[in-house]
Amino acid sequence: MDIRDEIQLTAIEYFLHGNKKSILLIAPRVGKCRIALSILEKEGAKKVLVCYPRKDIKKSWLDEIELLGLQHLQIEYSTTLSLKRCLDEEYDYVIFDEIHEYSDNQLDVVDKLVETTSSIALTGTMTAGMEKNIAKRTGLVPCFKYTIEEAVRDGILCDYEINIHVVELDDKIPYYESKKGRKYTEAGWFKTNEFLRKKTNNPFFDNKLRNIVQNSLSKLRKTKALLRDSGDERVLIFCGTTKTADALGIPVYHSKNRNEENFIAFCEGLRDKIATINLARAGIKIVPIQRAIFNFMSGAPEPSAQSICRVLAKELWNPAKKAQIDIIISDTTHEKIRMHTALGFFDQTKIKWIN
Repeated sequence: MDIRDEIQLTAIEYFLHGNKKSILLIAPRVGKCRIALSILEKEGAKKVLVCYPRKDIKKSWLDEIELLGLQHLQIEYSTTLSLKRCLDEEYDYVIFDEIHEYSDNQLDVVDKLVETTSSIALTGTMTAGMEKNIAKRTGLVPCFKYTIEEAVRDGILCDYEINIHVVELDDKIPYYESKKGRKYTEAGWFKTNEFLRKKTNNPFFDNKLRNIVQNSLSKLRKTKALLRDSGDERVLIFCGTTKTADALGIPVYHSKNRNEENFIAFCEGLRDKIATINLARAGIKIVPIQRAIFNFMSGAPEPSAQSICRVLAKELWNPAKKAQIDIIISDTTHEKIRMHTALGFFDQTKIKWIN
């Protein structure tokens, strides 16, 4: 029995000896789906509902059920958006996958189901604030925790290094033209909106600042340079906008180009590069990746950690693998502050700032 099996069995025991309405907070790659399915088997559950925030997560459940030979389970599936429609049904168990992504309104629906049904909530990353909010709205609290750093320590996830590349916003190429005909570079346009944000205290300008760094010419150039240096490594690139992803000149998979052939080929290891927005964060099985490049990273720690963990899968043929995560940010206080929040789940001694 290896360490992953031990963690899975321990999580199952903690849940079954609790009130059977709990959160399993378990690092990615440990096998949350398998743990939940094993609980259903031990409990003899007949009718089950599996809920998830993104449609692409469903495939992982179907794959795991087929792998374990559990097709006899009567499982219904629902996205969080459709969860209200399930309130009139009766289930032996309800599974809330990736519960940290649920909105407050969706958590209120979860609360109604938890009142009458045994419930397993699953997440790999959850801040203290998120944990408190979920407990307040649903009564669900973790009965078992196994963190990302524990998984790295135990060799379930590989070791990693995070390089934060700081680039100056472009101050030469025209980026924006006002209605009065005044032209701004991206550096100039950022400073203008930053000044207006401070002067007016209007949060409208937060979106303007975010949009500028998401579509930064300087960050795009740096992303392309890192791609050229990556050779034949398998690299997953996360961008902030479809415009930036499309500009990289590699296969993409995002809301405006859901090319399933591209995405499946990358997941199965038949293609070595792909750019996405956030459609490959968690809940989807992907052949191990050596490297991730973040042209843009959200300031929220949960999605940031889920995305980084995409690269931390162990490789049997490369037991000494150290994953490389490259994050590109502008030299603005706006992005620097966000990075400190985004990387809260990771060992700060493994993070290097490169100017």
